Amino acid sequence: MELDRHIEILLLSNDCVIVPGLGAFVAHHIAAGYDEQEGLFFPPLRTVGFNPQITMNDSTLAQSYADAYDISYPEALKILEKEVGEIKKSLQEGKSYILNDIGKLSTNEDGNVLFEPCEAGLLTPSLYGLGSFEMPYLNDTDMVRTSQKVEKNDEDLTDKVDKKISIRMSTVKDLVKIAAILICSFLITPNIPGGHDLKDNLTQSSMTGSILTTADKSEHHRVDIKKTATIKTNKEKVAVEKKADKDINFWTIVLCSHVAPANAEVFKAELEKEGLKGEVIINHSGSAKVIFGHYDSEEDAFRNLNIMKDNERFRMGWVTKIER
Repeated sequence: MELDRHIEILLLSNDCVIVPGLGAFVAHHIAAGYDEQEGLFFPPLRTVGFNPQITMNDSTLAQSYADAYDISYPEALKILEKEVGEIKKSLQEGKSYILNDIGKLSTNEDGNVLFEPCEAGLLTPSLYGLGSFEMPYLNDTDMVRTSQKVEKNDEDLTDKVDKKISIRMSTVKDLVKIAAILICSFLITPNIPGGHDLKDNLTQSSMTGSILTTADKSEHHRVDIKKTATIKTNKEKVAVEKKADKDINFWTIVLCSHVAPANAEVFKAELEKEGLKGEVIINHSGSAKVIFGHYDSEEDAFRNLNIMKDNERFRMGWVTKIER
């Protein structure tokens, strides 16, 4: 039966589609909202309701059948009446009837027709791709804690800067003292009285210079070790991030989307019968889609999609990126 597909397509450009002898499906918009308890923002949605009292034939649905199958209007009306008859028979037997991507029809104890719309909403190009996202509500206590944390980080940064400046100034003072000793040593000649003392002073200055040079080299060695350790840590961190990104984000082939989870599981089981491994992903709105394969790049995904085009289930597939 193709009734659900005709209704879905007609609802793209109409707010009301009447199924003669069954009822009318009426579309309406739901504004975006926020759930404080869950901390979730929900996007705007276009959903559908059902009125079983509107059953007159306005010829819209029958004409859709005639155009789709290139048949006459009376022939289209007969096909439509046959499908509606099968739906009514299922409802009279106490069974529910699912219209894919639209909703579920059922009856209560009194025999009245009930309708449960699809949680994912109607197919609406202007709203396609909009999903819910989490943003917890911050109370006054959380805001105070955040402010205190920012102030503490600023204080720690100020202390580090002050210590760094203090260390650098002490180093400059030591260098100035050493320079002054060397200048005085060169100004005094070795032939004047006290030359022996001068020689001792020069030897002492030379030893001081050697000690400073050795300390300098040790400091450079420590810096080199620190830099090497930092580079190694950064490389390991990047490797872990790349692995995590590969596990979470990937390209895939979407075989069907915006369907009920139960229908998605049936589709997946049919794939497994053919030796193909599909995967069902549930969206935040409650609808599901079936994907095939995890690929590192968009090119790989398209290459495999072209290879599988001979399979009827892949002819309407498309490539997308999954980010969790």
